[in-house]
Amino acid sequence: MVILGIHDGHCASAALIVNGKLIASISEERLVRRKMEWCFPINAVNECLKIANLKLSDIDKISYSSFYINPIHYLTRREATFKIEDWLKEQNDYWYPKFYLNKKPSYKKIFSKIINKEKFPYDKKLIKNEDDSKGMLKARKEHAKKFFKKKEIEFFDHQECHAFHVLSFDKDKKKKKLVFSIDGAGDGANAVCWLYDPKKTNLKQIVRTDKCNIGRLYRFITLLLGMLPVQHEYKVMGLAPYANKKYSNEVVKIFLETLDVKGINFYQKKKIKDLFFYFKDKLSRFRFDSIAYGIQNFTEIILTKWITNLTKKFKVSDICISGGVAQNIKANLVISNLKSIKNILVAPGSGDEGLAIGAAYRCFFKHCNKKEKNTLVSKNPYLGNSHTDYEIEKIINKTNLRKNFIVKKITKKGIAKLLANEEIVGIFSGKMEFGPRALGNRSIIANPSNFQTIKTINEIIKQRDFWMPFAPSIMSNNIEKYLKNGKKISSRFMTVGCETTKLAKKHLAAAIHPYDGTVRPHIVYKEDNPEYYEIIDEFNKMTGIGAVLNTSFNLHGEPIVCRPKDAIKTFKNSGLNCLVLNSYLIKKKN
Repeated sequence: MVILGIHDGHCASAALIVNGKLIASISEERLVRRKMEWCFPINAVNECLKIANLKLSDIDKISYSSFYINPIHYLTRREATFKIEDWLKEQNDYWYPKFYLNKKPSYKKIFSKIINKEKFPYDKKLIKNEDDSKGMLKARKEHAKKFFKKKEIEFFDHQECHAFHVLSFDKDKKKKKLVFSIDGAGDGANAVCWLYDPKKTNLKQIVRTDKCNIGRLYRFITLLLGMLPVQHEYKVMGLAPYANKKYSNEVVKIFLETLDVKGINFYQKKKIKDLFFYFKDKLSRFRFDSIAYGIQNFTEIILTKWITNLTKKFKVSDICISGGVAQNIKANLVISNLKSIKNILVAPGSGDEGLAIGAAYRCFFKHCNKKEKNTLVSKNPYLGNSHTDYEIEKIINKTNLRKNFIVKKITKKGIAKLLANEEIVGIFSGKMEFGPRALGNRSIIANPSNFQTIKTINEIIKQRDFWMPFAPSIMSNNIEKYLKNGKKISSRFMTVGCETTKLAKKHLAAAIHPYDGTVRPHIVYKEDNPEYYEIIDEFNKMTGIGAVLNTSFNLHGEPIVCRPKDAIKTFKNSGLNCLVLNSYLIKKKN
């Protein structure tokens, strides 16, 4: 059985399951080179088919995530096109008149210059107005029927697709688990909890609510702090530890005046017309770092209270978390330290990019037999395209790289030697990883012990805010050496934060948070990525350091590189000195 999963909202993506195995998944943004792309993911669909060596006619079932998508957000492709000034305009010109002046502003008119009708593939005649999500669903279904030519097509709940995404990466399906989806909004909910029982045929929904506004609130605070919503929440999270708690606890109290947990349910203490303007007024006298601390601490308090209550009530200590809020690795660290938690799994694509995998797995789960239900496991996140050395050689010749650069073959030991000599290296090798984190195949790597490396990488390519840390890729046999991880929680996907040892603060000086000493580790297992593991192993032999600094391979504001031409462009347009394309080294002559 061949199942194609599709997410056609923001962070559009496609995924392919063949005979119970997840073969491919890719985000549209990587292919079209626009972050958070919102569209029908035609390029991602074709790329998945190419990876699997299949045709459209080979597909048995098509599985879409999400019943309801707002047509006006699709028309504007908001998350992909909006700048900070557009997000502010949305608040001031649309929501303020609507909530406070009793007017009916037209979103379409306000953002008419942004709308590109050619990017909207659905029949507008089926959509009554700019808020007609039901009409939008009809239009999406009609488009699917025409495009896939009467294949069996199903749509699944947004939150369930988040849940099945994380379950697809769970290697131990023999235990009961609580599965959480926490996000901004999707199909009428923003927090859901299910009980997964390997003896049962379906997930049992325990809680479903639209009262948990953490995701939306974090987005608005990001905007109030002058950063880009839906993309820069991680900057707010990284800024939070720098605040003085003496002056920041009052901010936490302001947030806690609005939301709390009672038993296993959320309840809103105040009826607030609009979160943006309410908190804009309430927080106007506080410093930026205190506000960052306030929203982060509030998030941790509310989530830990909810999750603790559920794990105690159902006597389940293994949890899986997905949805946009699950990308908050600092909150995941606090959750992992709860006494009631033995194990936590956060998948590589917890945001909406993971919905295509979730939709495909949800469909598989529905149609497979009972014995097959617990067999689908995504072994690792390397689900994208790859290129042979022969293809790389052709590209090198076609782009005439030898004329301007040193081009030669290089071994894993040779790459490690470059790192030991303080070179910063762009790695393009093997199958592209899925999700927002670079996990060694589309990464920039460096010696993690040299604190100066942070400044160097920021100056030559990344242009990150000064307070933002990089991350380490740590060999699996060095976990205890660098991490305080008594529960042995896996962080294969760089999705759970961790406290560090004294040695880590020396060996990983450039790859840990400079203020609180925490880290978002990528644990590298040999069976997951033998080539990347070999680079770190060789570096360890030379330096005694069993890790490398790892950051995503991309220019500031661009998606992670996808094809060799993207890697070459980034190499040429940055101060990066060394690029590795599979087994080839391209080095600048300086």
